[in-house]
Amino acid sequence: MSFYKESQRYMKLFLDDTRTPPDSSWTLVRTIEECKSHLEIGEVEELSLDNDLGEGFLEGRELVKWMAENEIWPKNKPKVHSGNIVAALYMRQMIERYFK
Repeated sequence: MSFYKESQRYMKLFLDDTRTPPDSSWTLVRTIEECKSHLEIGEVEELSLDNDLGEGFLEGRELVKWMAENEIWPKNKPKVHSGNIVAALYMRQMIERYFK
């Protein structure tokens, strides 16, 4: 099963455990693992990140750290929509420093 939107070559991923994407052009993913699988293939154009993804799940900042360590990024600079002020600041700083 393909997760591509038919009219797009690349995906816009919205990582969040409770919120819905701002519009239908975004593909919702609930876990870091889902997000990584799309990033590794190189099919992500835009990425919007939450940090707190529910108890027992990796946090968004772990994904940002993984992207920086592995130099795997979406085509455009990721955005952060997390309500967690401390984690959002960390993610934005990591993105600013390491995004190519």
